[in-house]
Amino acid sequence: MRGWSRSTRGRSTARPGRALRVATVLVLVALVPLAGTAAVVVGEVRDASRSADAAARLEASAERAIGLSELQAAVLDEMNARSAVVAVGTLAMPSTLVRQLMGVDLDAQLAAADARVDAIIAELGLADVGRAVTEVRAAATSMSECLQRYEALAAVIDAQQRATFTALVEGSTTVHTDGPALFRAVQNLQAAERARRAVARQQAAYFASRYAIRDTPAAEIANLMRIRDEYATAMAELQATATATATATATARSEALQRSIEVVRADERLVAQGRLTDAIIADALEGGVPSAAPAFTFEAVFSRVDELQVVYGASQISTSAHLSLVDNTAGEVLVQAGALRADAVGRARTSSMFAAALALVTLAAAALATRFIVRPLRGLRDAANALRAGHGTATAALVGPIEVRAAAAAIDDAATYLELATRQAQSLAAGDLDAAVLDQGERSGLGQALQDAVGTLRGALGKQDEFRRRLAHEAAHDGLTRLPNRSASMAQLARSLARTARSDAQLAVLFIDLDHFKEVNDHHGHQAGDIVLTAVAERLVTRVREGDHVGRLGGDEFVVIAEPVADLPEAVALAQRLLAAVNEPIDIRTTHVHVGASIGIALATEDLTADELLRDADLAVYRVKELGRGGVEICNEDLRAKMVVEADLTTAIRQAIDGDELLLHYQPIVESVSGAIKGLEALVRWRRPGREGLVPPDQFIPLAERSALIIDVDRWVLGAVAAQSARWDAAGEHLDVPISVNVSSRHLGHQDFARHVLEPLEACAVPPRRLVLEVTETALLEDMTGASAKLEELRRRGIRIAIDDFGTGYTSLAHLRSLPIDILKIDRSFAANVTTDEHEASIVQLIIDTGHLLGASVTVEGVETVTEADKLTALGSDTLQGFYFARPQPPERLTPSGPVHPGGRTA
Repeated sequence: MRGWSRSTRGRSTARPGRALRVATVLVLVALVPLAGTAAVVVGEVRDASRSADAAARLEASAERAIGLSELQAAVLDEMNARSAVVAVGTLAMPSTLVRQLMGVDLDAQLAAADARVDAIIAELGLADVGRAVTEVRAAATSMSECLQRYEALAAVIDAQQRATFTALVEGSTTVHTDGPALFRAVQNLQAAERARRAVARQQAAYFASRYAIRDTPAAEIANLMRIRDEYATAMAELQATATATATATATARSEALQRSIEVVRADERLVAQGRLTDAIIADALEGGVPSAAPAFTFEAVFSRVDELQVVYGASQISTSAHLSLVDNTAGEVLVQAGALRADAVGRARTSSMFAAALALVTLAAAALATRFIVRPLRGLRDAANALRAGHGTATAALVGPIEVRAAAAAIDDAATYLELATRQAQSLAAGDLDAAVLDQGERSGLGQALQDAVGTLRGALGKQDEFRRRLAHEAAHDGLTRLPNRSASMAQLARSLARTARSDAQLAVLFIDLDHFKEVNDHHGHQAGDIVLTAVAERLVTRVREGDHVGRLGGDEFVVIAEPVADLPEAVALAQRLLAAVNEPIDIRTTHVHVGASIGIALATEDLTADELLRDADLAVYRVKELGRGGVEICNEDLRAKMVVEADLTTAIRQAIDGDELLLHYQPIVESVSGAIKGLEALVRWRRPGREGLVPPDQFIPLAERSALIIDVDRWVLGAVAAQSARWDAAGEHLDVPISVNVSSRHLGHQDFARHVLEPLEACAVPPRRLVLEVTETALLEDMTGASAKLEELRRRGIRIAIDDFGTGYTSLAHLRSLPIDILKIDRSFAANVTTDEHEASIVQLIIDTGHLLGASVTVEGVETVTEADKLTALGSDTLQGFYFARPQPPERLTPSGPVHPGGRTA
């Protein structure tokens, strides 16, 4: 290291000279009003672009307005021509007479009108209108049909035309401040189009007002007046706006429009049609409107042949003259819109040129800033990058504005301590928290800050190392007993197996399961349970041999790994010594308790893994509990074979649930006096494939009760009972007869027990009062508080609760008073002796009286003889159940109602 202090770096400590500040330079640059001017230019360009776009849209709208006007005029001409052809056909007038009177060939006129409509539609690309025209031509077979269908078609075109004019008006309003002439031109176009539309409808309106071909005479005269007023108003507006336009800015277009108006007003045929229309209206106003118009006949038409000549004469000039008005006004719109668009493009070009000039000025200012500011900043950046790359000798030139020079001096100071920081970081990374280099550094400025940071990091690393060691210990040990936990014990077992395999030694695993631990928790509280677990752990640690491993697997289960053992007797002796230690009383505050233990032993073999060895020891524990707890058993091949059989049976039971192999038999519960059926008990049977007959419950239910599989069996039974009840209700059988279902203690302890009971009832629409749940005394005593709460909830829903096999457990009178019960079912063992043992009879009498005092009904199970039935009836039993009345049988063999006959037969 060339030296870590500022004095040994060899750099100049002179203060930077006077220089302009960065803020001063930025102020000088900001004097050029670039930002504001740029905003104005951008706004000008944007406004000019919007104006150009608006003008272009106006041009397109004007072109479309011309096309739609021509199309509508052509459609109305076709209507007039087709109505004339239809009229001539209706009147059966000779074509020579028509040509003589009207001076036209109507068929040729219609063909020309059709062709003009088709050409305009094709030019405008209006396929939907083309299809509509085809339909109208095919359907216009009478005068009324012709007028109605063509006017409906004209209304469709009117709608498109109105939308086009709306766009024109909105567009001209948008640019009104820049183009008042455009706004007037649009007004002229609107007036011209209204005039054209009104005059085009006059021929049809004339025929409809003279003959009975559409509406009533009054309605048609009103329509003719409306058309005449619309035409007069439109022409007056057009004349006024055209005159104002010509006065303000006389152009070739405005003069052409004026001439077109004069032609329309001066044409004799149009003037004659106007006089004819006014006369018809005047006659109606003065003489009244007839209630009915004359029929459209040859005589009626011929009587007004002079009027027809006027109407058809006007139709020859009307369309072209009024389209001339539309063309001139639309042309003026196009001229004005084009002028506005050209002006907008010019403004945009001017603004762009100004922006370009502004950009040149900006570039020049940027060049000045680069020379004075950016270059020193680049040097500063290069020095910072070199420092970041680990080059401790990197320095920055003290040039540029004063702020840049100050930053360069700071970088130089930072480079002074880079090598020291590197060495200190290396020591910390290596875990050498006592290295001398960690105490070096300058006690002021950056050196002091670095030293403080190193000190903080050193302390944090020390605490982290300590915490890591503590965390590793806690992760592998039980928090209560401080013994190795399950994962640590299994890891130790795996290591022990590997060692014994190499040394050809013997190893034993002792699985220790405490007996009666739950009772300690229930009666003395969980704090007492913790005291018991701690005391047992201490006793196990002190009684095992040196080198043996003691661990807690969880709950009240412990494991001892005895390594090595000479033979099986040594392992058994160790287990007996541990069993004696656990059996000793344990002091809990002012009392003491006895728990005891069941211990299973498994000896290691070459083909067993750690998990398999622990499983074998657990299997031996289960064998101890089957034999009554408090002993030692060894896992052997017989026990393993039994485990395989039970595993296969467990799988078969699960398949039976899923494969619909289970079924229910029902045993009646009868009233003791009358013999009437008061209830049924559902009893599960198994129709196992490959086996003759039914498997009784005592051959598979006990195995299911060892695991959660019994919950699945319970749920199947509850669902099947609900479904059967619904079928009986639908058939009108066994109405309101409750069905009793046995539920296991494991299921009763499940958090969703109530939901499991209620769901099938709700799904099958079965009232809860139809269900009775039978629970044993043992199931209730395992968790008195939790079980009572769940059963009380179900009672509130209407389900009744029965204590099954009463008299075989340890339920006290105090327990009975606190339990939510409706029925006491006395165990069958009492029924067998009630007729021969008066002491037994007295006990049964006491139970029955106690049940009645508690408000419960009493049922005695296992009644097999008439003597037993009579005796139990005399003792006060409410209902009886047993083979004497009926054996369990499938639902189809149960009779719908009636008393039960003795001997196992129902009536």
